[in-house]
Amino acid sequence: MNFTKNAERHVYDKVRNNWIRVDELEYDNIRDELNSTSEIFYGDPNASFQGNRIKMYMPATLSVQFDYHIADWWYLNSTVIIPAKYKSPMVERPFVLSVTPRFESKFLEINVPFVLYDIKYPRIGLSIRLEGLTIGTDNLGSYTSNRDFTGSDIYISYKINLRNDGKNPYTSKGACYNNWRLELKRMHKTDF
Repeated sequence: MNFTKNAERHVYDKVRNNWIRVDELEYDNIRDELNSTSEIFYGDPNASFQGNRIKMYMPATLSVQFDYHIADWWYLNSTVIIPAKYKSPMVERPFVLSVTPRFESKFLEINVPFVLYDIKYPRIGLSIRLEGLTIGTDNLGSYTSNRDFTGSDIYISYKINLRNDGKNPYTSKGACYNNWRLELKRMHKTDF
């Protein structure tokens, strides 16, 4: 991300102030706030200003997923997301480890993800799919507890199958069958 229009970069590096009476500070705009903050920490209202341009790199990760069919309609999924920092400043994605048991049939799916977020925050989630509609969250605790609240999530999706008439000639070959090979063979037979 590169911000060059109406952007300001302020840096506060190794600064501290033992007593800031925030309740006595009055701001009419962001400029007053930035000047006051720089004055408090550096003794100069313009000392924190470092330029009219902000450049920040987007997050990068290494991700590994594993899905295992246990028996009948029962599955187990595991995902590991490892942050990869390659430049600074950069938006960093936290480390995530999840293990998700899943019941899955044609019309119903229930997922219960157990997530270790940022190596220190355990979470339990729930998602339910009925036909093509899925509703879920990765953090049920955010809806049931107000302790250490840092955020909440919910996701909703609807899947529409464009071809679901049972006439697909490749379904008997398996889910991973590459139908382009069959088409290629047909083309070669008609060319000769």
